[in-house]
Amino acid sequence: MPDMDALWEARTSSDWLEAYEHASGTLYKPRMTLYDLFRFFMDGELMSPNVQLSPLQLRLLLHPLISLANHLRQFLSCYSGGTSNRKGSRPMTQMATRTRLEEVQSLLKQWYDLAGRCSGNWTDGSTTTCANLILYHHCYLNTIISVPEIERLARSEIGPDPFRSSSWLEVACTEDAEEIFFHCGQILRLVRSMPESVRPPWWPASVYRVALTSWMTSMANLKARCLLSSLGRDSNQPFAIDNLTLEHPALMRYLKTGEGRPMLSKRDGTLVSLEVPQEILTYCVDMLNDELTTSFKDGIRSKLAKLAERWKIWKF
Repeated sequence: MPDMDALWEARTSSDWLEAYEHASGTLYKPRMTLYDLFRFFMDGELMSPNVQLSPLQLRLLLHPLISLANHLRQFLSCYSGGTSNRKGSRPMTQMATRTRLEEVQSLLKQWYDLAGRCSGNWTDGSTTTCANLILYHHCYLNTIISVPEIERLARSEIGPDPFRSSSWLEVACTEDAEEIFFHCGQILRLVRSMPESVRPPWWPASVYRVALTSWMTSMANLKARCLLSSLGRDSNQPFAIDNLTLEHPALMRYLKTGEGRPMLSKRDGTLVSLEVPQEILTYCVDMLNDELTTSFKDGIRSKLAKLAERWKIWKF
């Protein structure tokens, strides 16, 4: 694994060799493997203030965490909505898997602290750093929700009743709703912060996953919001959750106490409520209506538009 970004970003073999020889003539350190980097991370050796990692090294460090979260989420989905006569070990196995997911969340927070320090408290602003943060937020969401199961419901492959019995739905979309909306809002903010010409090619897929996740979380919380409103406990102070960083007082207060009404912001400054599932889908479709078009982005936009039309009169 090259230590220098210049080696990764070299366009030709001659450029790479020139950068390598230039580095070798200075204080160039021996290359280490991704295994070494991840082992240092797990042992806490990268948290020293003297350690400085490049954005590309931080990206590589994030990939093992993404793989681990995907593996645990797929394993946990084996228990969703299934029936079996041999249930003795299932609660213990599910609990152990959820504990592992919590460990991944802890490692992700450690990565976030490390990346923030290496980028000067997020003053870097580079495209690579923004993409790293988007991947971080997606990975964290994957420890809470299951996008494949949401897709199955969206495509009507399963009905609402079996979906409600999903092992993660009740906890994720009620107890963790604030955290889910926070990560979704940050992804949209980071995508918009980059000019479309330099965004990673997979950015429409990010918007798609945010749309499904926010849409389902909003639907799962409809009854809870109605109950809070009837009790007079509905916090009606709106704020644009996709325009604020984690350090903003309104966002910190929302994450700690649930106070406030998170909204999405349009280009003209108007706000879209996260309490209306249909409006979330429409908002994400509009976000994909930019000048630069690709077949991938057009396909994602068409998919979300059809989903919005299909669920226009349905209720969860």
